[in-house]
Amino acid sequence: MRILFAANELHFPDNMGGSRMDIHDLALTFQEQGHDVAVLAVARGRNRLLGYRVLETLTRKCVLNRVDNANGYKTTRCGSWQLPRFLRASMASYPPGLLITQSVGSGFLARVAFQQGVPAVIRLASAAEADMLAVAARDDPEVSAAIRSPLVTLVAVSRYVADLAADLVGISPTVIYPPVRLQACVAHDHDPAHITFINPIPLKGLEIALRVAQLLPHRRFVFVEAWNMTVPQRKALDREMSKLPNVTFRPRSLGLADVYRSTAVLLAPSQCPEAFSRVVLEACANGIPVLASRVGGVPEAMGESGVLLAAADHPEHWARAVEEILADRDRFASLAARALANAKRAEFQMQRIAAEHLRLAGRADAAVPR
Repeated sequence: MRILFAANELHFPDNMGGSRMDIHDLALTFQEQGHDVAVLAVARGRNRLLGYRVLETLTRKCVLNRVDNANGYKTTRCGSWQLPRFLRASMASYPPGLLITQSVGSGFLARVAFQQGVPAVIRLASAAEADMLAVAARDDPEVSAAIRSPLVTLVAVSRYVADLAADLVGISPTVIYPPVRLQACVAHDHDPAHITFINPIPLKGLEIALRVAQLLPHRRFVFVEAWNMTVPQRKALDREMSKLPNVTFRPRSLGLADVYRSTAVLLAPSQCPEAFSRVVLEACANGIPVLASRVGGVPEAMGESGVLLAAADHPEHWARAVEEILADRDRFASLAARALANAKRAEFQMQRIAAEHLRLAGRADAAVPR
C-alpha cells in the first residue's frame, strides 16, 4: 500500500518534537513492512519564507520545493501555502491507500483526501489540535462533512485527548497511542548516576527543575535539549545553570540511549496538559522510575512506573519525592521493574500501532459505496 503523511509543520530532522517523531517512527515501520511511504511537510526557513511566497506569486512558479530520501523514505518539503496543491498533485499522480495527517490544518488536508476518495486518518496529538479541528469544522462546512464521513477517522494519542475531542468536535476518536520505536532509545546497560530533565523550557517545568537541582546539590542533573531553543531561551538557561554546578546541559541530538543509560530518575514536572509523553515511555523502556506531573495523558503513558505530583506542587515536594525514590533501594527496584513492564504493554508496541492504522484504512475504504 502507498501511505502518504502530510502535515502543515516541519518534519524530521528539522523538528524533533514528539508528534513529529511519531510520524518519522511510523513511516519507518511501514517502510520496513514493505509499504511505499512518502511524507509531505513544510520547508524550514522562517523569515525567508515570505520572500519565497512573494517570488512564487510573481512568477507563478513553485520555487520552494525540496525532495530528499535522507530519512529512508521520500520527503517533500514546500511552503505551507503550497501544501494543498502538492497534496492534490501527489494524489492525482500516485493515489495513496491512506493519508495520515496532523497539526494545524489537518481538517483541510483530510478534506482534500475526502474529495479524492482516499481514506484519511487525522491524528490529534495535542489538546490544541482538537480545539483547532473543532474551529475548522465549525467555520468550514466542507471540513465538517469530511471529518464526519466514513472515509475520515479521528485518532487521539490518549484517552485524555479523545475525551476532549469528543466534547469539542462531537466525534469520539479512536485511541491509538503514539508510535515510539523503543528499541532505538534503549541502552544496552544501565549505570544510574543522575536525574534527567528533558526539554528545559518553562512549559515543561523548567523553574521546578532548576529549583529541585538547587535543593539537591548532592545530586547530579542533566538537562537535555529537545525542542529547538531560541537564542534568548538558551542564554537565560545558561545564566541559571551557571549558578548550579550540579547541572549539565546536553544539546539536542538524535537518540537518547546514552542519556538513559546513566539516568536514575526521569524528572517531568510539566506545566501544560500533555497529550501523552514520549520521554516517559522511553524512560520506562530503560527501567527508569519516573517523577511526573499529573496532567493530561501522562498517567496513561506512565502506568505505575513512578510517582505523580500536582503540576502546582512546590519544588520542595518534588525534591523530597526524588530523594524518597532514590533512598529506598527496594522501592527503586520495584518502580524500575514496573517501568519495564509498562513499556511492554501491548498497546505501546509498534507493530500493533501500525496494524491499527491499516485496519482503519481498510474499514474506511470498505464503508464507501462502489
